[in-house]
Amino acid sequence: MNSMNDAAVGLPFSLNYLRPSAPLNDSSRFRVKISQAFGDIAEDYTFEIKAHFALDVGVSINGSTIYEIKSWFLTASIADVLDCITSTWTFFVKRRNVDIGRRSYPGEMVAEKWHSFVSAAFSTESMGYQLDERCGVHYFVDSEFEGARAAAVSGLGAPRYTNVAHSLEKAYAFLDGPVVDTKSAARSAFEAIEILAKLMVPEAQNLNGRMIETRLEPLVLSGCIDDAHKNMASAIMKSLKEFVNGVHYYRHGQGEESVIEPPLDIAVYILSQVSNAIRLLIPVDQRLQSGN
Repeated sequence: MNSMNDAAVGLPFSLNYLRPSAPLNDSSRFRVKISQAFGDIAEDYTFEIKAHFALDVGVSINGSTIYEIKSWFLTASIADVLDCITSTWTFFVKRRNVDIGRRSYPGEMVAEKWHSFVSAAFSTESMGYQLDERCGVHYFVDSEFEGARAAAVSGLGAPRYTNVAHSLEKAYAFLDGPVVDTKSAARSAFEAIEILAKLMVPEAQNLNGRMIETRLEPLVLSGCIDDAHKNMASAIMKSLKEFVNGVHYYRHGQGEESVIEPPLDIAVYILSQVSNAIRLLIPVDQRLQSGN
């Protein structure tokens, strides 16, 4: 149990001591916050934004007042709430000016304030979601997972790695969508690292444990600067060999009636490991391309 010395100063009790151990799919506190924030910016646009929700995401809200729309945010399905979070941003960002109370603000400013508020509410209420730059909602696993994703993608900007980047982004997209597809995520992740391996060893037919041991590992070790570096790199490649052998269990059997779906935690591990391996191998490939 945390002592007072371990707690952040000035935070509400629940944020210091009652945070859930895993991200939440839904939360009444989050809904209350979103409902109130929506009411603060949309009171003068009740009819327009109801029509916008209907056309944009297919949501029909009964009633004609801002209070009824605010109440809808408290009781609707979480999927509809998340869709309307994005739709609210879209509604305001397209407006030249937005009247709130007795003042008028640029629509883009109001949309950005909405984005910032929702993003902060996701964080403080431990919700398992995050926003992209256009207020689209995506699943959020944890900061380490997202960090591995960002680091790998940042290294794939060169045209040589276009197909690697495409397959890796597809893998993450299978976990970001409204229907999580862990098997497709695992397959696309494997495809990404296999494409990179074949770029490094063009004559290789496919990526497997033997190819890692006999072809990739020597390439990695050839750039080691000392024995400690070499021993560590060797251990990493042996681990990668076992990992690749394990992922094959989720890659085969496309024609079988019973599809083996990895659990979400395993799929997250697979994508994280593939991202880290890609980040490790890209500098090796770049060294080979430069002739060093």
